[in-house]
Amino acid sequence: MSSPVKVRFLSDFFLRVALRWRSDFHCRSNVVRGGYQVLGLSGVATAPAQYPATSLINQSGFNNNNNNDSVLFHGATLGLELTY
Repeated sequence: MSSPVKVRFLSDFFLRVALRWRSDFHCRSNVVRGGYQVLGLSGVATAPAQYPATSLINQSGFNNNNNNDSVLFHGATLGLELTY
């Protein structure tokens, strides 16, 4: 008996900007970087979906593997590069 094929999805998007300036003192080159990044996953198993909503006495729901959730991670990035 064959099991159905389940499609999973992974997406990553980022936008980064860098500002470079040169100092006359010892020919330094410095960079400030900033950006935003988004990572999305679908068809994954998350911890809240695995825990049954029933009582801990009735543990029959623990045998199920629920891997149909989606998660989204996002956040800003900031960096400073000083060379000498």
